[in-house]
Amino acid sequence: MSKMSELLMVIDEMINCGEGMIKSAKQLKDIFSTEDLPESKAVAITKTKALPVIEKQSEMKTYTKEEARSILSVKSASGYGKEVKSLLSKYGADKLSALKSENYAAVVAEGEVIGNG
Repeated sequence: MSKMSELLMVIDEMINCGEGMIKSAKQLKDIFSTEDLPESKAVAITKTKALPVIEKQSEMKTYTKEEARSILSVKSASGYGKEVKSLLSKYGADKLSALKSENYAAVVAEGEVIGNG
């Protein structure tokens, strides 16, 4: 099949698709333009006071090097080694043993999300 005939086939499919969309749009228009629908009632919008924001004190769990190593090694073994390495370098460490203990909780928190979305 030549490129020209393939192109013509694709264009025909696009035309059919467009015609189908037009048909669907007309049907939707007919459905929503019938006079059987009840009249819409005006909805009163009232202002409400903003609720005070309650600040939660973050109680970050403290992690040991072994706990952090366990969590990050699972991520690394799951194929996210580059992401784990990048996370460690973000906190100024080239490997876990060089990571400062005050950063364990933050690294674990960010590490747990790797690969989840």
